[in-house]
Amino acid sequence: MGDYLNPIQLGTGVEISTCLALDSNPTITPTMYPTFDPTIFQNPVFVPTFDPTTTYSPTSAPTFGININNQIRVGNASNDFVRDSLLDSKENLVVVGHTKSSLFKEVVGNKDVFAAKYDNQLNFIWGFQEGALADDAFYSACVDKEDNIYAAGFTNGGLFTPSNGGLDIIAAKINSTTGNNIWGIQNGTSKDDVVQEIACGNTGYVVVGGYTSGDLIGSNKGTNTPDYFLAKLDSSNGKVIWGLQVKSQFF
Repeated sequence: MGDYLNPIQLGTGVEISTCLALDSNPTITPTMYPTFDPTIFQNPVFVPTFDPTTTYSPTSAPTFGININNQIRVGNASNDFVRDSLLDSKENLVVVGHTKSSLFKEVVGNKDVFAAKYDNQLNFIWGFQEGALADDAFYSACVDKEDNIYAAGFTNGGLFTPSNGGLDIIAAKINSTTGNNIWGIQNGTSKDDVVQEIACGNTGYVVVGGYTSGDLIGSNKGTNTPDYFLAKLDSSNGKVIWGLQVKSQFF
């Protein structure tokens, strides 16, 4: 098993995270749900780094507690989920997800979106949390060449604009230095629409992809099943440049 270098823990109750990022060493930075010593923590979420040159078996989760230093714990007794993690150009770590607690500010709804940034020694830099009077979640994130963060997912309420009904897609641009929201967009149909991935381009745009159960960009082509969609957004203001909706072969 690889050795942990600088793990952090971010959580309040039941915590699960399911993503990873690579730095230039390369050191693997996974977020995972480990086996652990229950006498130390309960249901920890942490972001360890470990040496990829040592043997690691993905079929067995590593035991929490090997060469652990500088743990960070934030939150109250509730549920917090990391949905995506990435590294910026300075190898600062960014995590996004959703929380049911007052992680960085007073919780608004049943589930708020959040983002958090740590330096390459896993010292906390800033935290961002917003919510509507319902469920909200960030599922994916990316960074641009200025290291601003873009996060996307869904809301079941009016996070940035009034709800269109069902789940609406959301995307937000967050300032790299301050953690303040630069812009946020919300769009959707009367049915469920969800962004599952966001990717940053090199020339002032981001691309979001997910599924829609309604006529988000065109007429729904499924028979009571969701369609896939892609949309290109202007990274300066979040406005849609173009969109594509296609029938899913898998739902």
